Amino acid sequence: MKNKILILIGLIVPIAVISQVSVPNNIPSNGAFLGWNAGGAGGDLDFRTNNLTHMRMMQNGISTINGSVIDRSGFVALSQNPAVFGLPGASAFSLLHLNGDNGVGGGPQQLGYRSWMRHGIVFTHITDLMYIGPKQTGNLDVTDA
Repeated sequence: MKNKILILIGLIVPIAVISQVSVPNNIPSNGAFLGWNAGGAGGDLDFRTNNLTHMRMMQNGISTINGSVIDRSGFVALSQNPAVFGLPGASAFSLLHLNGDNGVGGGPQQLGYRSWMRHGIVFTHITDLMYIGPKQTGNLDVTDA
């Protein structure tokens, strides 16, 4: 009896349902988008505020950073400058890439990046690049901090 009363109340009392989806089927286009297209063919997972991308989780794939070809699958980039995600080949440099301002017309600083930096945290800001994390030295079982 209690369940029937709750169902009846649920049908009578109007309930406001609010969603964050702004595009049918969550398929991004030139309009606003917040969410994930589970039925799509894959791609980067973008996080937007006020319709500007500030964070991206990279899909499976490779990127070339400062001449080093790296597997950037699952890397996360967080940027103060949303324009960086619109640049050709924009990619996170490591498991976590924190990007500040890039100055006029440029992307994150690549000079100084090494392929062993992929397993840590990279910080880029204007013309600076900083890394915190392990460095593989010699064989596969030896790393330095």
